[in-house]
Amino acid sequence: MPQIPLILDTGDTERSRANSLLRDLGIGQKEMAARLADRSDASKGLVGIGDAGSPSMNPLGVGPVSPAPYQQPNNFTPASRAGTSPTAKNPMGL
Repeated sequence: MPQIPLILDTGDTERSRANSLLRDLGIGQKEMAARLADRSDASKGLVGIGDAGSPSMNPLGVGPVSPAPYQQPNNFTPASRAGTSPTAKNPMGL
């Protein structure tokens, strides 16, 4: 069986194709820099990632809770039946 050489064409990448399409449309580095400079800062005024300070260490207010928090009832464990034990047909003894 003949060997087929592996040739990696690193000159034709997705980025190089995108750059060639942009050049064909007349969009270069100057136009891209102007578009980037024209964008406003979407994080302005946001807490934590923007310029409005650091986030609270307790954002949900956990601690001084009134009324008491909801407690989920334990309805996931089935009630046991008196007098049942595991068998071959009932391996869990339910």
